[in-house]
Amino acid sequence: MKKSFRPASRSGTPWDSIDDKALNPLQKFLKYKYKAHFYTHHQALSETGEANLLNSIPVTKCHICGSTNIIKYGRKNNLVRYYCKDCKHTFVITTGTIFDHHKISIEEWIEFCLNLFGYGSTNLTSKNNKNSITTTNYWLNKVFLLLKNYQDDIMLSGKVYIDEKYYRKRSNQIKKRADGKKPAGLSRNQDCIFTGCDLNGHIYAKVNGSGKPSMARCWEALGNHIYPGSTLIHDKERSHRILVDRLELNSIVYDSKECCKLDDKHNPLNPINRVHDAMEKFLNSHSGFTRNHLQDYLNLFVFMNGDRKYPLIQAYKLIEMGLTKPIILRYRELYQPKTR
Repeated sequence: MKKSFRPASRSGTPWDSIDDKALNPLQKFLKYKYKAHFYTHHQALSETGEANLLNSIPVTKCHICGSTNIIKYGRKNNLVRYYCKDCKHTFVITTGTIFDHHKISIEEWIEFCLNLFGYGSTNLTSKNNKNSITTTNYWLNKVFLLLKNYQDDIMLSGKVYIDEKYYRKRSNQIKKRADGKKPAGLSRNQDCIFTGCDLNGHIYAKVNGSGKPSMARCWEALGNHIYPGSTLIHDKERSHRILVDRLELNSIVYDSKECCKLDDKHNPLNPINRVHDAMEKFLNSHSGFTRNHLQDYLNLFVFMNGDRKYPLIQAYKLIEMGLTKPIILRYRELYQPKTR
């Protein structure tokens, strides 16, 4: 029977079981400085001032049924509690959100977000925040839920650059030929990511199938995210023709093989190439992820690039989203054993 994985505690040191008298000065110094740093990052909620912050946010409707017929109803753990006269339930501001029943301070999400936006891997982020890897992965999955529909309303306009990015599947998903060799070219071993950007700072990225794209897949991915009449700047990929025809786009076509010979400054496809370079760097920082989450990572990538100059603004937007969107993910729900 396979043993369950239990990660080592981030609060521990190699000298916890040793009496301080047996430690040399440097070991004792490292032990207590490390623990001080850990507890600075893991304060009790009552010590962070978080309750005052949450109580200052207006609550206008029931977090359970959506009714506006609510009244204040005392406090729970220093948070203002509300009572809904329609559904007869009580709730606090975090009820029904990703922070519902949270034990770790929202304050820690600031550092978590900044590590994530800085292309930090899950493992690196957990070490920096001194959280277990399972906790960090739990938070990441909450982010995925918050951003699930983030790209739905993104529209590209003006000069629109599009191209496909091919990202390799994990080694355990690679399909080989009968002779044991991998298929050549744009095979089913590479996920196809349809990507677009414009000069207004908008980016859109959608994974749709694998291998060389078809017109149907191109339309399904990008057809509802480009304003009709825009100018499409792209390479000679034939599947793009459906976008030009149906959306009545002005089409400017370049030979990607010739463009590759140019430096970035003179490459007319450089805007979309830069997006793909950043995308690959970001995905590679999480290279071990399950490809079922590829679209989730693309949603995160697009969100992160909404304000690359000030990552703290994106952290603010994500935390605000977490406090207002009715989304719940329980720890047990994520890690409970999968039944057949």
